[in-house]
Amino acid sequence: MSAWKLRVAESIQSSALAADGKNDFVDLISGATALVCLGLTLFDPARFAHADAIGGCLVGGIVVFLGLQVIRETASQLIDTMPDGERLDEIRSVAMSVEGVRAIEKVHARKTGLRWHVDMHVHVDPAMRVDESHVIAGKVKSALRERLDWIENVLVHIEPASE
Repeated sequence: MSAWKLRVAESIQSSALAADGKNDFVDLISGATALVCLGLTLFDPARFAHADAIGGCLVGGIVVFLGLQVIRETASQLIDTMPDGERLDEIRSVAMSVEGVRAIEKVHARKTGLRWHVDMHVHVDPAMRVDESHVIAGKVKSALRERLDWIENVLVHIEPASE
């Protein structure tokens, strides 16, 4: 169940499901560790007198290590961490493919739930009419939402390109 949850979490980019999958993994590892240590203690109490205590320390260490990992990953999403460089490059590439876009100045993104919200500055011909630049902004937004299924919404700021 843990492996399945982790695979699905990665495919849908769900930190909550990933945390639950890791919790299942911790349960599996700590249960197996406790079972082995208890088995050793029951098998030969004189020889393995400290196995139970060592097992308890191991289980505690596993829980603390994976708990800190889950906290770090979840906290990075709560503080609006930007997507990785590859995803930012995808955003820029799709936006640049729209006719009339001369350059991309800034791209910011934040994750809300399973999808990303993008805020970007797009440079267009400075002599262009406002309504024409507005059409380009709409095309950029549509292209990003159609071609990158992980994007929820796009806010496009139009800027005059340098001559």
